[in-house]
Amino acid sequence: MTGECRWYYKDPTGILQGPFSQGQMAQWYDLGYFQDDLEIAFGENSLFLPLYEYKAINLRQISGAGPPFFPAF
Repeated sequence: MTGECRWYYKDPTGILQGPFSQGQMAQWYDLGYFQDDLEIAFGENSLFLPLYEYKAINLRQISGAGPPFFPAF
């Protein structure tokens, strides 16, 4: 996993958090810290999408299940 910090999310109050590394985001995901409706973005100028949409994108593009925190675009 790369250590590059490019992931962002909007917390439940709408405040932008980040950037965070792919590894940090994957760990927090594995620990159950993120709800499926959490808005996340890869890169500071990316569109924020709910986590469940990133999961769907990755399932279509990556064979095998894994954390959704791998760039799909």
